[in-house]
Amino acid sequence: MFDRRNFIRTSAMAAAGIAASDSLLARPIAELQNIAKNNKQIASPNQQTQNGNGLKTILINGKVTSAGHPLQNVVISDGFNCTTTEKDGTYSLLTDTKREYLFISLPAGQKIPVLANYMPDFFSPISKIDEKNPFVEFKLVPEDGDDKKHNFLLLADPQVLDEADMQRFSAETVYDIRNFTIEQKLTNVFSVGCGDIVYDHLELYDQFKKSYADAKVPFFAVPGNHDTDKKSQSDEGSSETFQNQMAPRYYSFNKGEVHYVVLDDVFYHGSGYIGYLEKDQMDWLKNDLSYIPKGKTVILFTHIPPYNTEHTRLGESKPRVSTALMNREGLYKLLDGYKSYIITGHMHEMEFIKDGGTEIHVCGAVCGAWWTADICGDGTPNGYMVYSVDGDKLTWQYKATKKPFDHQIRIFNELNTDKKRVLANVWGANKDWKIYLYADGKKKGEMTQILDKDPLSQSLFDGAELPKKHKWVDSYVNYHMYEYKLDGAAQNIVVEAVSDQGKTFTQTL
Repeated sequence: MFDRRNFIRTSAMAAAGIAASDSLLARPIAELQNIAKNNKQIASPNQQTQNGNGLKTILINGKVTSAGHPLQNVVISDGFNCTTTEKDGTYSLLTDTKREYLFISLPAGQKIPVLANYMPDFFSPISKIDEKNPFVEFKLVPEDGDDKKHNFLLLADPQVLDEADMQRFSAETVYDIRNFTIEQKLTNVFSVGCGDIVYDHLELYDQFKKSYADAKVPFFAVPGNHDTDKKSQSDEGSSETFQNQMAPRYYSFNKGEVHYVVLDDVFYHGSGYIGYLEKDQMDWLKNDLSYIPKGKTVILFTHIPPYNTEHTRLGESKPRVSTALMNREGLYKLLDGYKSYIITGHMHEMEFIKDGGTEIHVCGAVCGAWWTADICGDGTPNGYMVYSVDGDKLTWQYKATKKPFDHQIRIFNELNTDKKRVLANVWGANKDWKIYLYADGKKKGEMTQILDKDPLSQSLFDGAELPKKHKWVDSYVNYHMYEYKLDGAAQNIVVEAVSDQGKTFTQTL
């Protein structure tokens, strides 16, 4: 649809090459106001081609078709204003040079358009639109069948730093995903890279995309704090390379009965970052959600969790500004009335909680503890989440790379220590899971959820010289550790985990 591979992004304030079209100049102000009203524009239109801030207006016209047939009620946006297509598939959107991209909120029932490297192709840089004929057409292809049942993979923090990391990502993660999707016969599947796709080395994006193309799964990208241009002295411009290489920093799409939204909650301030959604993005989200009826399922992807329990585990009074969303209450308010999930990465650990009326998933990292071992700091294996959607019902399960799909538990026999216990790490568990211990064929009872560390993680990461590659990596205390006090020895130990979704997993020590 659009050739983005050689795209060089220009900043909004410097986009002097965009001019108002002849058709825009010829239209009376009343007609422009009517267009703006239909577009749900927040700012009032101005017939002037340039305002006092040096911004130029442009009226973009276009069409959306599927297999040559027009599609109605498809949402088109410039990241601030939104409009929908008419019965004949046409649309008009009044925008200005502050906006960077024109994108379609891909409608349900359509295949995800992708480039040769499986990067979704759903947007166009406004600076690349022909100013003499600002017409943008989106040509889609219908799904072969109903997409109410579909799947997606959540890849949190691939975070490749160098060639060694890239080789592991390709040989382990990409290889695992390709085999897994074939073995499980997953259909209507896409993936989401939930931020920190690279580890500050933005020149690795090309190699990352080339490598991930072997998975043959569309890849929607979310910006992370390690995806920012560190040369930028403010949030404006910090996503330049990410947007050039991957996608707009926020957008939406639809699949089946679910509305998906990608947000950029990394606010870079020149010497660091905080979790924060700026006003333009919040206004766009309000506009975007206005097309989605209340009661529908909305799934948001962000890099930084809106909330997590790290601070309580560390004995701190409130979340850190770099590990939680500072204006999360405003986000929760926009999601009020929807069945909502916010799926995130950033923490390199697993946690499933509820806050502000929404369900929050903090997912284990693809790179684990920055590719220093095969696990994260909380003991979660390197891996990715697998989500299955059936209508408005969502189920999920973690997939450890290089492990069977049912690998969900790690057991430690500490009966011969002064702790006299069996310890289990059940990384996918939440407070509603039930964890049981069996010893020598007998069910002993339910294990107790405790705040503790994974012993394997401690052995790999704790110590001044550990791990060798990144000595600052440590083990994490977490809430998915379970213990059972048991007097005496046991020849055979089995831990059974029953999830709140009715799945049962067992592990034998």
